[in-house]
Amino acid sequence: MIIRYSAKLAKKLKEIPNEPMPLDPNPFLDWSGHLFSAERTQFIIMVNTASLYSTVMYGRGITDFSEFMRYWPGFLRDTMKHDGLQMIYDRIVGPAMGKFTPSKALNKSVTASINNLVENAKVDLIYHELSPLDVAGKLNTIVRPTDKGLLRTKEIFAGMKL
Repeated sequence: MIIRYSAKLAKKLKEIPNEPMPLDPNPFLDWSGHLFSAERTQFIIMVNTASLYSTVMYGRGITDFSEFMRYWPGFLRDTMKHDGLQMIYDRIVGPAMGKFTPSKALNKSVTASINNLVENAKVDLIYHELSPLDVAGKLNTIVRPTDKGLLRTKEIFAGMKL
């Protein structure tokens, strides 16, 4: 599993990757993360690099990578269960949670997409006062163009091939 960090998140987790890795051959196991604030509260967004499927969690209390790994798998599992994707977590993502390769961001396109997701998340967190799980649920219903037509992010994630 590859975990890609923004500079802010890498600094918080005390995990500074040296270089960007190519995409993981298994698209379900390549995630990009960013640390952001909404009204002085820290949040971490983790985004599947290939599909932009997202999970959002609180950043407070997370001081290093091991602390992050204590919480993120549960947030991801809850988000996937909420979206009806628990089988993908149980069979593919969950079993791979013990082996990580840190990496810098894949490219500027992914970084720009994450920044856009962060702006959407901030609106929902601040103005709509949604929980991180509900924010992730909204982010994962964003419609995106694909070669199969317009699909929601969670549909893109569910339809990825190994």
